[in-house]
Amino acid sequence: MSSGASDDLLLIEVCRLEAGILQCESLRLQRDSTLGEAISKVLSEPDCMAIQALDDLSAAHWAQAPLTAAIFGQRARTTDRLQDHDRIELLPGLQVDPKVARQRRAEHRRRQKGERRWSPDRRIESV
Repeated sequence: MSSGASDDLLLIEVCRLEAGILQCESLRLQRDSTLGEAISKVLSEPDCMAIQALDDLSAAHWAQAPLTAAIFGQRARTTDRLQDHDRIELLPGLQVDPKVARQRRAEHRRRQKGERRWSPDRRIESV
């Protein structure tokens, strides 16, 4: 077992898209660091403020946010504590609500097949 300064540091990877290119950066942070502290090391001040404001948004509003943060694909708060070898992902907000997108795809398939969502001859079996 070794002791020293390296035992007090976390190795964290921060990934983000810039101009369609994935950029990943490794950081060494103190053992008790939070997601917000890691983000502030790699982003400019306005971008950091945008992410911190997301902590107070409901799930429905996260999709419309300009930038969201996740740890290994799971949405995270800026106050969440990091663990060694975490991967932070800075993601652009969704362009369309996933539920609406799924409904649009289903409707498109129905139209291609010539089906209607509620056809008059559709039977509902009684239990």
